[in-house]
Amino acid sequence: MEDHEHTCQRLTCRSKGKSMGGRCTLNLKVFCQNSVPAIFVQGKKVISDASWMVTFEDKEWIDQSGKASDQSGTAWLNAASWNFNDPASPPSAFKLLVKAQSAVTTEKKGQSLLLDFGKETFGFIKFQGLKGKGVLSLYYGESKEEALATAQCETLDKLDISLSEKKDTLTQQTKAFCYVTRHECRLRFNAV
Repeated sequence: MEDHEHTCQRLTCRSKGKSMGGRCTLNLKVFCQNSVPAIFVQGKKVISDASWMVTFEDKEWIDQSGKASDQSGTAWLNAASWNFNDPASPPSAFKLLVKAQSAVTTEKKGQSLLLDFGKETFGFIKFQGLKGKGVLSLYYGESKEEALATAQCETLDKLDISLSEKKDTLTQQTKAFCYVTRHECRLRFNAV
């Protein structure tokens, strides 16, 4: 945790409740580097719900000794809870609905293929019946020029493919795009 602390967003939860001798304040520090930071508490007296207050800790950090910096500028909001009330279904497992969309136009030039989806969107690219061995390079862009500028492209995938049998293959992460350029040499597929 210490090595990644400076790159993680933190989430602080604050709940006020009664203890055996009076009132107490419970502060929890939560971080998650790979998904949305979240907590689930379901005890006899303490339950996490939308009454909890959260912040992303605007410039507030706690050092290893437990000393907190001042809380200037920290905005506290009610926690989002939606229907995440089961530890078996955490927010990190939530996925948006996905629907298949085909390219509006397709241009083929040599080993390259330019796909125009007709609007800015985000999602996965699916290759139906992909077969062969090689590197599949995908370059994404909001404009045709951006997707074709492969040397300067900032959003791309380079997938090592080794398939002796035809297989439907989906990119692992979503990307935002309107255009996608595909470069490869020895790979075959039925459709994108």
